[in-house]
Amino acid sequence: MYCPSTAVSIFREPEVVRFITKTREKSREEAVVDVFNETPGGSGFCSRGVQDGGSTVGYELVDLQSRTTVPFAWLSDKLPPNWNEELRHGKFSFSREGFAFAGDIIEGAIREGAKVLLLDEIGKLELKGSGFAPLLRQALDSGSDLVIGCRKVNIEPIKSEFGIS
Repeated sequence: MYCPSTAVSIFREPEVVRFITKTREKSREEAVVDVFNETPGGSGFCSRGVQDGGSTVGYELVDLQSRTTVPFAWLSDKLPPNWNEELRHGKFSFSREGFAFAGDIIEGAIREGAKVLLLDEIGKLELKGSGFAPLLRQALDSGSDLVIGCRKVNIEPIKSEFGIS
């Protein structure tokens, strides 16, 4: 689903904003990675679930270019050693290092003139102005095309909150 952006920006607006959601055939992470692999000049990150005994205990962020990972969001009662919490939302604790990692990826990609920026996941935190909201605004202002990983239920609220049509 492609849609041009009408976000007001003092810089450049993206030509294309694409939303990626989970399907029956693929996880959102798989779909984002597929788009990255098919898109020359792209850069960004995706969230990957971490399992323990068949249950999701957390999520790590994956740099789509280098495949480097950092722990990002973990169940508050299953935190790894030396966890450096930035914020809590629901049952999850979010790491300061994860936010810094994502910021380095997107800000570096913008500086290097990436044609496409991929951000996964944008959700409730961002709709409240927290989480990756500042990065998404930077990405919208960069002029790069965007691929946003999110839940289907959040597409319209994200469009509304961030001025995407």
